[in-house]
Amino acid sequence: VKASPSAVRGALTTSAIRPRSGSRRSQGIVAQLAKRSYRPDLRAAALARVSALVRAQKEPKPSPPKKIRGAKAKALEAAL
Repeated sequence: VKASPSAVRGALTTSAIRPRSGSRRSQGIVAQLAKRSYRPDLRAAALARVSALVRAQKEPKPSPPKKIRGAKAKALEAAL
C-alpha cells in the first residue's frame, strides 16, 4: 500500500524573514532552529545564511559622486 502524497511531508522547512522585525532578527530565526534541537553544530552556518539573506534584501546605500582627477580636474579648476 502506497502512502498518499499528503501523508508524507518533505523535510524542507522555510522561515520567513520579516523586514521590520528588528536588528537581531537573524538571531531569532537561529534561536527557533536551536529550540527544535536539530543539529546544534549547524547554528553558526544557519546564522551566516540568514545574515546573508537579510543583507541581500537590504537596499544598497547610494554611491557618492565620483571625484574628477588629473587633467580634467585641472581644466575644471582653470575654468572657475
